[in-house]
Amino acid sequence: MIKLRTQHILIEMPRTDSEPFIHVTVQRIELDVNGVEINVVDRFGHVYKPLSTVALEVVKYYEPVPCEADCISVFGIADGIKSIATKWIIEKYGGIEQPNGDIYL
Repeated sequence: MIKLRTQHILIEMPRTDSEPFIHVTVQRIELDVNGVEINVVDRFGHVYKPLSTVALEVVKYYEPVPCEADCISVFGIADGIKSIATKWIIEKYGGIEQPNGDIYL
């Protein structure tokens, strides 16, 4: 069985006259029949998205930290970014997202 996961997410904020972009590094993991990792390929693939091309994309989101309705926690921000990165990985490589966020091919 093959699993893909987000290895790194980088929000690149270049010079003031350049456009920011999001860079996602994908890790590929081979599992045996018992679900034990037998091979890991770091930097298996990449997804690059200029911020202007994805700024209006939305994903389902819930705030994991109790706070006021108009607030978001840093954990919530990270979780939201991971959710959109997972969506992009599936769009590029295929697969099915599991409840824990793993993607199985």
